[in-house]
Amino acid sequence: MRQPSATFWCDLALVSTLGYLGREKEARLAIQELHQKKPGYSLEQYARDDFVLAPAAHQVVVEGLRKAGLPERDGEDKTVENKPSIAVLPFSNLSGDPTQQYFSDGFSEEVLNGLTRIRSFRIIARNSSFALRDSSRSAPEIGRQLGTRYLVNGSLRNAGEQLRIAVQLVDSQTDSQIWSDRYDGSLEDIFDLQDQISAAVIGAIEPKVKSSEIEKTRRAVHLGAYELYLKALSLVYEMTRMSTDEALSLLNQAIQLDGDFNRALSLAAWCYTLRPTQGWLSRDSDEAGQAIEMARKALAGEPDNPEVLWQSGYAIWFFSDALHEGIDHIDRSLELNPNSAQAWVASGWARLFSGDPQTAIEHHSRAIELSPMDPIGYRPLNGIAAAFVCLGDYERAEQWSRKALALGPNYHGCYRILATSLAYLGKTDEASEVIKKYLELVPQVSIAYYRKHMPWKDTRYREINEEGLRLAGLPEVSEA
Repeated sequence: MRQPSATFWCDLALVSTLGYLGREKEARLAIQELHQKKPGYSLEQYARDDFVLAPAAHQVVVEGLRKAGLPERDGEDKTVENKPSIAVLPFSNLSGDPTQQYFSDGFSEEVLNGLTRIRSFRIIARNSSFALRDSSRSAPEIGRQLGTRYLVNGSLRNAGEQLRIAVQLVDSQTDSQIWSDRYDGSLEDIFDLQDQISAAVIGAIEPKVKSSEIEKTRRAVHLGAYELYLKALSLVYEMTRMSTDEALSLLNQAIQLDGDFNRALSLAAWCYTLRPTQGWLSRDSDEAGQAIEMARKALAGEPDNPEVLWQSGYAIWFFSDALHEGIDHIDRSLELNPNSAQAWVASGWARLFSGDPQTAIEHHSRAIELSPMDPIGYRPLNGIAAAFVCLGDYERAEQWSRKALALGPNYHGCYRILATSLAYLGKTDEASEVIKKYLELVPQVSIAYYRKHMPWKDTRYREINEEGLRLAGLPEVSEA
């Protein structure tokens, strides 16, 4: 058997040491880093590895790894709460029109959102479950990959105003169908159908949970506006300038049709926060006032909607000096729905820019736990890297930013954090190359742009990042 590398042994030793010291949060983060190198690594795998250690020393290491929370067996995750776990897979589009996929995806997401409001369940984040679209894997394989027991899947056919929806609930551990049903209705019935399906899934898994626990707070929404919202939602996750601009255009159209459509208002407010950090604003652009107005209107309309809370709260925090108000809304969102990976990401970035990098690491790590296969998982990865820059741990900042950049080469923050960490490590040539690639993507960015548009509330950490970018070669002003 081949002996694992010395570097991997050092990683294991760190996890074991943290376990003995009782530093649970740091141990959990170290295990995540370990699993980036060897997914699913466990004590069972450790026993098979050919480490040259005396038996007594082996036992000491194993006990530390166990205390730290390393899984006993391959594929087991000890960091996951002991709750029924559910993944909603994207519903198949049977309309015969591939352009209608956004509607099937949107319906699936609404069912997922209904389930997240039940605190006794652990819900796999949307982006991880949707990453398995069109997968040929069996239910047990999907369950193991997502770390979940129950799978909800189905199909949707919409012809004109008529809908036909087929849904089934599968136990991935036994590969057996627990429940299935078919629903027929019109487009006007869509919100009731979503609630009925959520209630049926909950009742099949845990009959003691009453269907009344599903929040039926949805107000009547203009159906044309709702369709525009679903189209925008499918574009937001692409995280490109073109897709974000198109999403904002669709959301503004939806708001024109229904000025009280709170989820469209909050999503638009959040989309506006992407533009400054991605370097997509011109020198004279100012969208802050519009975003804040949208956010406050959405909160006034739905003050207990978790999605509205975190999106609007983040926009208020980002664009104004009301940082405590913004973070309070995000915290409230997480109280109502602790399963939202994107809310944890928003909280992580808000904490970082407000001067609390340690909490930022914890919240981004929680997001990764909830959505390990997230196609936009580069956001929490880069958030952890940015936090390590603030903490002065530039080696780990480089490691995490490289992971983020590999997953999201169009996410411009990855270039900034990688260049900064390389510059502080004295790798100036590499840092300069990263800045060169960054400026090819967004030539108008400079130190002056960074200072104006990045939402730092803590000047100490802003100056650390500015100086790192300056050392890497980012110009003070741009001529673009």
